[in-house]
Amino acid sequence: MIIIDAPVVNSKSNVSKGYLFAVITAIFFGINSLGIRYAFNQYPSLNPETGMVWGFIGALILVLPYYVTSSPARKRLIVSFKRDGWVILAISVLTSIGGVLWIFALKHAAAGVVSLLAKVIIVYSAIFGLIFLKERFTLIELSGFALLIPGVFLIATLESQVAPKAVAAVLVSAFIYAIQSLLVKKYAPQLHGMEFTYLRAICMVILFGTIFVLLGRVIFIPIEVVFILGTVSVSGMMLGRALYFEAHKYLEISKLNSAMLIEPVIVLVAAFFLLGEPLDAKKVYGGLFILVGLWLLIHRSFRGRV
Repeated sequence: MIIIDAPVVNSKSNVSKGYLFAVITAIFFGINSLGIRYAFNQYPSLNPETGMVWGFIGALILVLPYYVTSSPARKRLIVSFKRDGWVILAISVLTSIGGVLWIFALKHAAAGVVSLLAKVIIVYSAIFGLIFLKERFTLIELSGFALLIPGVFLIATLESQVAPKAVAAVLVSAFIYAIQSLLVKKYAPQLHGMEFTYLRAICMVILFGTIFVLLGRVIFIPIEVVFILGTVSVSGMMLGRALYFEAHKYLEISKLNSAMLIEPVIVLVAAFFLLGEPLDAKKVYGGLFILVGLWLLIHRSFRGRV
């Protein structure tokens, strides 16, 4: 599993490690997006709250044997609970809200479109990094951020594939996840990624699972749907999120979330081949704007302040 305890040094090798984590995270997140979209295609009556709660329950059950059989893993759980407990609780609340909005967007829009729109988190992260973490940007990096705007605009105007309510949901969700990044970077710099993520999932199931059940928003679904949601949640909401949290040790939040732009490329291509989602000119041009912006950011990061 993911265990990285060495002190973080601001070196080129650690920056490279951070980008590697980000790319692997993007792959796991892409699998999660495609899996959730597939579940909605197969079971249209599934609502976002049910998808989130059963997804996390399924993921917790699938990962549980690891903690049952591994004493070091259980010790890291205890350390994480004692040291990072309040951060985990705060992020659990944020993730529950952001997660429902994310799944809602996936229900009402193509997976590739949602993944691209969610990359507005880069702009939010840049603003948070500048204000709260004293991160600084060059003119080239600012140009990279600026290229995201037309890219997001092109995707947001795909009216036939994305409802306005889905656009609003994913943009708010991205803002919430940007706050999550800020909290992790500022208050949990030496977290254990997998244990942090597992405790977060437990908190979310207990807190918001209970609320959604009482509100009648969680329904019983076939076991095969629980298995699908649980499996893709292990990929995106457990392993992917654990690596994402680990990457915070090595990258500024603006750079980290910029590197995640590889995710929508993966999702767009995979959704075209696996789910039959169209790959039209607006998607291609929007994706190109975003990827050029990403190249400017990463290129500068490796050649400049590393």
